[in-house]
Amino acid sequence: MRTPYIIIICCILNGCTEPPLPTVHEQLRQHILEAELGSSITISFAKKPAVPLPTTQSESQLVKQLKADDKEVRWSAAEKLSYSANKDVVLALIAAMNDKSGTRRVCVMAQALGHLKDPRALSALTQAAFDPYNRDLRLCAIRSIGMIGDRSAVPDLIRALKQNNTPIQTANTLARLGDSRAVIPLIEAAENQTIRPWMIRALGDLGNTEAVKYLTTQLISNKDSENSKQNMLLEESLWKISILSQYDSTAALSQVLLYNPDSNKRMWAAYRLGESKNITSVYHLITSLRDSDNDVAGRAAAALVRMKDVSLQPVRYTLKQKTDRGSEHLTVTNRSKSQQNYLYAVMGYIGNKADIKNLQMFLYKDETFGAIIEESLQLIKNSPLKD
Repeated sequence: MRTPYIIIICCILNGCTEPPLPTVHEQLRQHILEAELGSSITISFAKKPAVPLPTTQSESQLVKQLKADDKEVRWSAAEKLSYSANKDVVLALIAAMNDKSGTRRVCVMAQALGHLKDPRALSALTQAAFDPYNRDLRLCAIRSIGMIGDRSAVPDLIRALKQNNTPIQTANTLARLGDSRAVIPLIEAAENQTIRPWMIRALGDLGNTEAVKYLTTQLISNKDSENSKQNMLLEESLWKISILSQYDSTAALSQVLLYNPDSNKRMWAAYRLGESKNITSVYHLITSLRDSDNDVAGRAAAALVRMKDVSLQPVRYTLKQKTDRGSEHLTVTNRSKSQQNYLYAVMGYIGNKADIKNLQMFLYKDETFGAIIEESLQLIKNSPLKD
């Protein structure tokens, strides 16, 4: 993750040292948040996450804290409950979201419901998406609908788009759901010059060939235009559709991830593969942990976390293979070290208590990755989901 130059300049002017680079776990949590929020539209605006570490508090205590007077306590409880395996907490979060005590309060509840991905929350989120007074709640609810991934919400989302209801986030969610019914509404919304670039990008992320004719026509009509940025967007959307519409889109995305010279396209491919839950792509994502661009490697690691049901065994196997070769082979190159760093970090999110012994053994064999392994061990030990 690149440190913004403006921060470095401010530090130099004020006589302070350069801020420390984020740890591997901090980078991974950032990329997990980006992927959870959605495709490139929201990734561009993803803030530094306050992703909570697993808590030792009981879920009953956290549910009570949803009604606490202190807003920070309420938000923290909602974020921690978003990692719960207990589906009953969904009802508590829905009740908290319906409490109109504060704008940010209900937005956090909506986002927690998105992280839980429980279809029972869809009705409440859809209602919240049309709240007449709270724009922040509308935006968070629409984003969370995309995180749940249920296409039954498409007609309501199209209605929201036509009403200009947080149109950028609505377009992003429609693109994420990948339903062809959204093509025409997105094209119609693109007539609004203010939001046009986002609608063009959403058409590309939707990946439906029905949009090709419109995008191609726009590109041809703009060929003599000085608006090169919009032409680039049109070309990018057409390229995305060419990848996503292939018979084996997973294979096509893997080729982009492994061989495309454009790091932004490799990052996009890693995100889309993380949505696919395809076992074949897991091995390609593990290979990409060695990518020369650290953001690509981080996005690949986040994809492995999101695919934990299918990625756990391959990650375990890869770590075992590496450690069996002896510690002298683990840090031969910066790329192999990067891969090893992320593999250990990923285990903290997808591993279970059966992995504790192996991680402790890895820590004993090579202390190079000690801090990363220690944090992963804490994540597994503290999480109620890791039994």
